[in-house]
Amino acid sequence: MADESLLGGDPNTPDAPPVETPDAPPATPDTPPAADTVTPETPDAPEDKTAEGDKADKAEPEGPPEKYYWAKPEGFEGELDEAALGELEPIAKELGLSNDQANKLLSVHANAMQRQQQQQQEQATQTLEKWVGELKEDSEFGGANFDANVKVAQKALGAFGSDELTQMLNDTGLGSHPALVKAFYEVGKRISEDTMERGSGAGGARPIEERMYPNMSK
Repeated sequence: MADESLLGGDPNTPDAPPVETPDAPPATPDTPPAADTVTPETPDAPEDKTAEGDKADKAEPEGPPEKYYWAKPEGFEGELDEAALGELEPIAKELGLSNDQANKLLSVHANAMQRQQQQQQEQATQTLEKWVGELKEDSEFGGANFDANVKVAQKALGAFGSDELTQMLNDTGLGSHPALVKAFYEVGKRISEDTMERGSGAGGARPIEERMYPNMSK
């Protein structure tokens, strides 16, 4: 017989035994509240004392000394100019320079002056070489007679020039200037011509340079 719906069933049909429903499992106990999470404190980073240490290591530059002791710069030739040092010292004091700092300043100045002197010396040497070259190439003074003509000019300087004049010409280099050398050469030629015209044997007049400078060595 086909199963019927509950409403269409036979009321005389004995009730089916009740179905026992298993007891529900005991309630799960409440989860205890989570404890407050405590974030551990981050330890403070150690203080960086490097910068402070560097500052402490760097000693403050010493002030100007009561008196500066000057040292000749390395490679410097010659002697230090005392007058220049006298002018440099008050400037170094005004700037508050220590003895070492002042000597560094002196080294810069001295080396610059030495380079300038070397350049001047090189220029003077080049000028002298140029003058001598012009005399050697001169059509009247130079050529094969150059050395002999130089001696004639030197003879005139010895007859009429003083030691001071000779020293000045040597110090300045003007003793090689073409115009000056040729001028003394002309004087020397006239001395020779005058000697030849006036001299006559043993009783002739002495050369003019001997008459003017009797003590001059021959």
